[in-house]
Amino acid sequence: MQVSNNNKYTPNFKALPVAKIASPQDKITLLILDKNSDKEIINNLIHCFSDGDISERFPNSLQAAIRIFMKNAFESIDKIGIKGVISINNGVPSGIVTYGFDDSKNEVFIDYLASWIPVSLKKVKNNGTMLVRHVYQEALNNRVNKVAVKPGFKSLPFYKKLGFKTENSETFIDGGNIKKQINKLKSKFSYEILDGSQIVNIII
Repeated sequence: MQVSNNNKYTPNFKALPVAKIASPQDKITLLILDKNSDKEIINNLIHCFSDGDISERFPNSLQAAIRIFMKNAFESIDKIGIKGVISINNGVPSGIVTYGFDDSKNEVFIDYLASWIPVSLKKVKNNGTMLVRHVYQEALNNRVNKVAVKPGFKSLPFYKKLGFKTENSETFIDGGNIKKQINKLKSKFSYEILDGSQIVNIII
């Protein structure tokens, strides 16, 4: 997926940073989206996935699916208890994860996860992994024993690489393995939790 260049929409947005990641090739910042103050950026990101640029890169059947998926992902932040975090590469959005807490199951569930190419044909290495790693950290911070997901778009192999397993039609990773995965990912990139005192500009 790719965020298209659209000359009609060139505002800057500000969001609260939650983490900074540095890999050998890319420097990424993770920003938490507020459903009230960041409504404009959410609407404009939806627009980026609904304009003519998408039709040049995907067949019609997949184009429709991506539009629906991205629209639902950004709009899911409006649900009660759902958090949204986007990854930023050089000021440009490159991925999103939305997730929530289910107290009855003592778990965090990943609602939507997507990453895309923010600059033409330049993939951000470990982008989706970084977003999942943030959810792992949220689970540990809140003493939650499990992270669950319902894989889509043939994404099950991706989650299995990150320690998820499927039992009784449920795909999840438990608390002990979450800690193991976080330690394992330290060799791929560094992850620094920010205090939120710095505001980051986002450009679409």
